[in-house]
Amino acid sequence: MKFYFYLLIVCLALSALFLSLAVLSWQLLPGTRPHIARLLKWTVLVGLILSLGLVAFVTHFPVPDDFARYCAAGFGPDPKYDPVSTPRWIHHILTDRPDVSWFKLLKSELVVQFSLNLFLLAPTMFFLRCVWRHSFVTALLIAALISLVIEFTQLTAVWGLAPCRYRTFDLEDLLANVISGALGWLTYTLFARPIARRLVTGLEQDIRGV
Repeated sequence: MKFYFYLLIVCLALSALFLSLAVLSWQLLPGTRPHIARLLKWTVLVGLILSLGLVAFVTHFPVPDDFARYCAAGFGPDPKYDPVSTPRWIHHILTDRPDVSWFKLLKSELVVQFSLNLFLLAPTMFFLRCVWRHSFVTALLIAALISLVIEFTQLTAVWGLAPCRYRTFDLEDLLANVISGALGWLTYTLFARPIARRLVTGLEQDIRGV
């Protein structure tokens, strides 16, 4: 099940890259705008909504099969305020158990969850940077705001809609999500946009050559 879940995330990231390149090409080639502008805008909007939906799914599901029994047993997790709990755990394992392989360590549930949080908001921020030319600082603020909404939704049991808290506030998750937002912004700015510009420039030269 985890394999298909991560495959879905990778596919979403690749889709975001493809759509962003298409939108950038539309912005740089005025002759194509009347024909595909509306389609591209709606496509990117759908992609942005899907990426936000994926964020909501990852951060709130799965839910307990039996909420009544779960709440009665007091399984609800406590808030976590250690911003580097995963790196600290990794350091502890490597120090006390040097025989543990890196492969086994990297596929552990704690590391996988931390890695997922480092990627969680990257597609969303990638889409936003593609259609809205905001600064890096603005990207960090947007990622922090989205992450705060997620963490407080978990802390308050979906703002009181769930019978009890089944996920909770984690400061490390918040920081990891902000980093993921920064990665999405940087990926577009440093890689996707320059590549698209080169592709478009080459296409224009070919057209003029013809």
